[in-house]
Amino acid sequence: IIIASGFIIRFLMILPLLFHPERIIIYSDSAQYNALAKNILLRHKFTTYKSPEYIPEGARTPMYPLFLATIYKIFHFNARWVLIFQTIIDTATIFLITLVPGVPLVSGFIYAFNLHQSLYTTQIMTDILFTFFIIFSFFYLVLYIKHSKKSYLIISGIIAGFASLTRPVGLYLPFIIAILIIVKKQKWMPVLFYIMVYLITLSPYIIRNKIVHHTYFLSTIGNLNLSGWWAAPTLARIKKIPLKEAQNQISEDVKRMYNFSDKDINEAGDKPIVARKFGNYALKFILHHPVPFLIEYIKGTIKIFSPTEITLWNIQYYNGNYSKLKQQGFISKFFFSSKKYGVVKATKQILKEMKPFLHLPLTLLFTYIFVFYIFIYIFAVKGAILMFKENRTLFYLIIIFIGYLIIFVGPAGSPRFRLPIEPFLSIFAARGIVLKN
Repeated sequence: IIIASGFIIRFLMILPLLFHPERIIIYSDSAQYNALAKNILLRHKFTTYKSPEYIPEGARTPMYPLFLATIYKIFHFNARWVLIFQTIIDTATIFLITLVPGVPLVSGFIYAFNLHQSLYTTQIMTDILFTFFIIFSFFYLVLYIKHSKKSYLIISGIIAGFASLTRPVGLYLPFIIAILIIVKKQKWMPVLFYIMVYLITLSPYIIRNKIVHHTYFLSTIGNLNLSGWWAAPTLARIKKIPLKEAQNQISEDVKRMYNFSDKDINEAGDKPIVARKFGNYALKFILHHPVPFLIEYIKGTIKIFSPTEITLWNIQYYNGNYSKLKQQGFISKFFFSSKKYGVVKATKQILKEMKPFLHLPLTLLFTYIFVFYIFIYIFAVKGAILMFKENRTLFYLIIIFIGYLIIFVGPAGSPRFRLPIEPFLSIFAARGIVLKN
């Protein structure tokens, strides 16, 4: 019943977009993934470029574009089927959660009725697939800890590789997990196999990058994020300038310091040497300004736990106007920016644009999401405390996943980055809700 309910909720959420496919691709990242998938099929090239130059991709990893390309190949470039398959994948995530020891049915129920998380089944973004691989890898780690079978650890390593090939942020997570397993199990050989199969899973793409870009790496996105989303907010705080202006200033500084051309700067994501210089510059800047950086880092972390992107709901289910995304911002801005983005004022502005009969349903929706998360956060804290007392290995494993996925986001915090930790919050919250003798 829980799994069926989760599927129905997600299908109802994608249903309006099946009739409005023009609203499926609204983010620039969505357009980039879409371009990668089409170039794979039509030109047999892993690139986002349309020109005859076809610069090879360096920032985005191949798993999600290959997922899109497979669906486009079967269903003749019909993006509606991407949403349908993402609905199926996220339903599979519910199923996996209901297999994790503890209070699995309650955990699955919480995740199934998480509307903010379900919203991303409507997006051509990596979130749903990445979350599935993360919980899949976690599930086999739990099985290994319980039964000590090497095969479970090897499967977990392979799936962890798929996760990192979907979103590079997962790159270092298995190494931290390996430390926990060694400490708890006092066994080196299974952990060695775990890391080996993980690296073997990544190796074809890393070798591809060596052949194409002449250096070994998984993705340039880490260096670019360090510059654009870690150093730039720090610079913006110090100089009291807009984030975009700070990002442009850093680009100009890197260009001047390393004698790069405008073309080099614009194509930094596909030129690992240039991207590495951005990362080096950003790291030095952050180390020289630790206090402003720490403030931005804490703000970004808090934003991760903001209830939902209220404007994204408006775009997807009412006016489909992408410009509103930039004009009104996300709910994290409503809470953490100037009075211009006050949550009440912004909500009233959105409601003004809608027909009167939508006011009550939207108000109830946002109230539900807000109350849902307050409820989840309270019981997740309680559940974490109880699990620490009852099953410390499982507690540490979940905390490593949550902590890692938060720490590596940094000042770029957004409710979107909470999606891969939603399963773990559901597990903690379920334990906090259920009373045991």
